[in-house]
Amino acid sequence: MKISGLYLKLKERLNIHNLKTKLIVSIFTFLLIFITAVVMNNLVVSWIIREKTDNTVVNSTRQANVYLTYVFNKMKDIAKDFSTQLYQREDIRSYINPDDAMRASAYMQWKSIDELGEAAMYRTATNRELDSIYIYCNTWKSLILPDFGAFSDDFTKDFEWMKTIKSGGDDVFRWVELLQVEELMVKNLIRNMISLICRSDMIVREIRSEVYLGINISEPKIYEILKEIRITQGTMVFLLNSEGRIISTSVKEQIGKNLRDVYGIDISKVLDNKLKNVRIDKLGTFQKVFYKNETTGWYITVLIPEKELFLEQRIFWTVILTILVILSLIMAFFAYRTIVEYVDKPVEKLVKYMMYAEEGVFDKRLQEERMDEFGFLYRSYNKMVEKIRLLIRDLYHEKLLKKEIELKHLQKQINPHFLYNTLDTINWLAKTNRTDEVSQIVVALSGLYRNAFNKGRDYIAVGEAINDVENYLYIQKLRFGELFTYHLDIDDRVNSYLMLNLLVQPFVENALIHGIARRDGNGEIRISAQMEDNLIHFLISDSGLGMHEEQLKLLLSSLNFHKDSYDSGFRNTYHRVKLFYGDKYNVSITSSHGKGTQVEMYIPVFEYLDTGKTDNTPGI
Repeated sequence: MKISGLYLKLKERLNIHNLKTKLIVSIFTFLLIFITAVVMNNLVVSWIIREKTDNTVVNSTRQANVYLTYVFNKMKDIAKDFSTQLYQREDIRSYINPDDAMRASAYMQWKSIDELGEAAMYRTATNRELDSIYIYCNTWKSLILPDFGAFSDDFTKDFEWMKTIKSGGDDVFRWVELLQVEELMVKNLIRNMISLICRSDMIVREIRSEVYLGINISEPKIYEILKEIRITQGTMVFLLNSEGRIISTSVKEQIGKNLRDVYGIDISKVLDNKLKNVRIDKLGTFQKVFYKNETTGWYITVLIPEKELFLEQRIFWTVILTILVILSLIMAFFAYRTIVEYVDKPVEKLVKYMMYAEEGVFDKRLQEERMDEFGFLYRSYNKMVEKIRLLIRDLYHEKLLKKEIELKHLQKQINPHFLYNTLDTINWLAKTNRTDEVSQIVVALSGLYRNAFNKGRDYIAVGEAINDVENYLYIQKLRFGELFTYHLDIDDRVNSYLMLNLLVQPFVENALIHGIARRDGNGEIRISAQMEDNLIHFLISDSGLGMHEEQLKLLLSSLNFHKDSYDSGFRNTYHRVKLFYGDKYNVSITSSHGKGTQVEMYIPVFEYLDTGKTDNTPGI
C-alpha cells in the first residue's frame, strides 16, 4: 500500500501532460540519444579501424610474402645456375663425376674442392640474402663447407643438414628448416637457418653422381622481412610450416616449437577464414591475418592484440562518457530551474487567458511586457483576440453584404426591359399566328425564371445552367433574328456537377447586348465548359465590338468599388464568385476593340449528394 501511494503521489507530482515534465523528459531523451550516438559512433569507428587495420596488415603481409617469394625463387635460380656451373667447369666436373674423379690426382681433387668453395663463397658474397652454400658429393662421400673445407661422412654424420639429405626423397627441391644448427668448426656458434636442398644431378642430367646443394638463408634475414608487418608493439608475426611449427619469429626461443604448444592455438584455427580473431589465455583477443607462400607452402601469420589496437579509443570513450554524465547532471539542474522560471510560469499565465477566450471573453489583455518568445506569444494573443472580435463583427457585416449582393443579382435577372421585349415578341408572334413559336418562347421564358428563383437554393446543376443559357439565347434569337449565331461546346462530364446559380448567363447577356448588338453585321457567341484538373473551366467569347484598353482598365478598376454607380453584371458576378468560392477562384476578362471579348471563369467541382440537407450548400 505504501509503495502504491508513493507511486500515485509521484505520478501526480510529475504530471506527464505538463509542459515542464515534457521538456525535462525531452532534454533527458536528447542526452540519451546523444550518448547513444557517441556509443554507436565508437562502435562504427572500432569497426572502421578494424577493417582498415586488416587491410593494412593484409597489404603489408602480401608485400612481405611477395618479397619472400622473390628471395625463395632467387634461391632456386641460384641452385639451378650453380648446378649448371658444376658441370660446365672442367676442373669441378672432374671432382663430381665418378669416372673423372678416379683418374684425378690428389692435387686435382684438392684443386676442385678449392674451386667449389670459391664458387660457393662468390655466390654468397654477391647475394646479400644468402647465408652460405653447402655441397655434398656422393662420389667422394664428403661435405664441402666453403668457409671450412671438405669433411667426410664419419665427421658430419651428426650434422643436421646431413641428416636431412640422408632421410631420402627424390624431389629436385626441398625446403627444410635447420633449427639450432651447430657449425662444425665453431662449437659455440648455433644458428637457425632455412635451407633449399637441391639435387644438381636432376637439374643437369650429365652429372652422373648424386650432388646435393644447400642454398641457405639465416632465419634473422627472414625475420627482417617479416617484422615490417608489425603495427603495434605487441603484434606477433610468425612464419609457420603446414604443421604449425614456428620457423621464424621475434622470440628466438620459440623457433622450432609448435604454435599450439607455445600459445595453445591450433594451426587449423589460424587458417580458418571464418574466424576474424583468436583468443589466447592470459593474453586476450588477437586479430589474425595469414597468407600462404606458394613457393614453400609455409604461412605468414600475424596476431594483433586488440587491447593495443583500441587502447587510445577506449581512453577517449571513457573520458567522453564521464564528461557526458557530468554535463548531463549539470544541464538537468539548470534546465529544471530555467523551465520553472521561464517556461512553466509564463505558460500557466497564457493558459489562464486562453481559457478566458474559450469562454467568449475577448476584452481581457495580457499586460506583462517580456522580451523573450513568451512576450511574442502575449502580444500575439492580444492581437488574436482583437482580430477575433473584429472578425465576428466583419462576419456579421459579410453575411448582410452577401444577402444584399444576392438580392441585387436577383433583381438584375428580373430585368423589366428583357421581360417587356420578350412579351412584345410573344405578342408579335401571336398576331402572325405563329403559335408553335409562341408556345416554345413561353416555355423557355418560364424555365428561365423558374431556375432563376431555383426554389431559394444557391446551387444548380451545370447542365441546368446551360439549359437556361440556351433558353435565353433562343428567346433573343427570335427577337434579333439573323443578327447573331451561337455555338455550345460542353463537356458531358460537367453536366452533373453543381455550380452557383446565375453565373454564366450574365456574361452571355453582356456579350449579346454590349458586344454583338453594337457592331455592324452578324456576330457569333461561343460558350465552352470543360473539365480541367478537378476544376470546371468556362469560356464565353464573342466577336462583337469589344472594348478599348481604357474601357477595359476602367471596368477592372471598378471591381474594387462598392458604389451603385459602378454596379454591373460582370462586377456583380465577379464578387459572387469571390464570396462563395473564395479568393483563389477568379473571373478574368480580355477584350480588343473591333475583335470581341473573352471571359474566363474557373470554379471547383461540387458533387451533388442526397444527404437530406435543407440548407443552400451542396454536398462536397
